[in-house]
Amino acid sequence: AFVSACARRSEFERPVPTEPLDWIEGDDAAQLLEDLHQLEPCGAKNPAPELRVRALVRSAREVKGGHLKLELEHSGRSISGFGPGLGAWAARLGAEVVVVGQLRPDRFRGGGAVEMLVTRFVEPTASR
Repeated sequence: AFVSACARRSEFERPVPTEPLDWIEGDDAAQLLEDLHQLEPCGAKNPAPELRVRALVRSAREVKGGHLKLELEHSGRSISGFGPGLGAWAARLGAEVVVVGQLRPDRFRGGGAVEMLVTRFVEPTASR
């Protein structure tokens, strides 16, 4: 759905996201990241798009510097997440969350792996 929506836009008609785009069930993270690169260059007049994804929390821990490291599951696939300054959320997250952030290459894992740079949570569920 996302790819076809982008294909219908002309090069001069780039969307300026006002709210996060929904990461649809079944969309592949690596393909989605590649598709999002088509919206570049990003900057003040063309902000990088944020994605919203409902996912299961497989692990959440606070790491050095007060940051958050997540392992999420969406569409049966694992998604790594990193939230700068969001470490306090590790103890408060439920079994399922709605995460908002940007996809980026996971340079630590390499091999085409993708991670989500988490900016915020929406509707966190009850504690695990």
